[in-house]
Amino acid sequence: MTRPLDAGVRGAFDDAVREAEAMLERYPVCEAVEIFVDGRFVRDVPRRLN
Repeated sequence: MTRPLDAGVRGAFDDAVREAEAMLERYPVCEAVEIFVDGRFVRDVPRRLN
């Protein structure tokens, strides 16, 4: 069973990934967006190839 906090953290992470993907669409010169939480690297979101 998923705890409510886990679901909230997962939702916030999913929001961050969606925002990173939107940034890549807005700024075509960017190759990737890095996601950090509390100063720690969490994930690299690369540009999707067409």
